[in-house]
Amino acid sequence: MIEVLRALCEELSRSAVSAREVANSLGTIAEDRGEVSPLVVAPRSPEVAGATVVRQAGTDEPAYVELTPSDPNALSIQALVSAFGEYTRLPRPRPGAPARVAFYPGISGPTHTCAIIAEVVPGRRGLDDATVSAVLVRRDVKLD
Repeated sequence: MIEVLRALCEELSRSAVSAREVANSLGTIAEDRGEVSPLVVAPRSPEVAGATVVRQAGTDEPAYVELTPSDPNALSIQALVSAFGEYTRLPRPRPGAPARVAFYPGISGPTHTCAIIAEVVPGRRGLDDATVSAVLVRRDVKLD
C-alpha cells in the first residue's frame, strides 16, 4: 500500500493531470457519471479494496482520491510514519467520527503537492499502534 500511496502522490503532484488519468493509473474505471460525480475504480493492486477519484468542481482535474485497504489491519500508522515522516493530528469533524492524521510527504511537482490523510483505529497504545481503515490522498496547490 505504501508504494500505491507514493505513486499516487507523484501522479497528483503533476502540473497537468486529469481525474481519468489518475483513475486509470489505479485500475479500471468501473463507474463514470460525468464531471459532477466521482470516478469509481476497480483497483489493480490487491492491497486496495476500493478507490474513488473525486474531481475539482466543474473540471476534470482530480481533487482527491479515497482508498480503502483490502485488509484493515495490514496498514499501520507506523508504516506510514516510516514512509512519509511524522503526522499531524486532525480535529474530528463531528463527535464519534474516526480519528484522522495527515502526512505531508514532500512529494511535489512544479505547481502541486499532496497530502495523505488517514482514518485510524487506535490500538491498545492509542495512535502508536493504530491501524488505518481508510486513506484520502489530496491534491494541493503548491504555495511556495
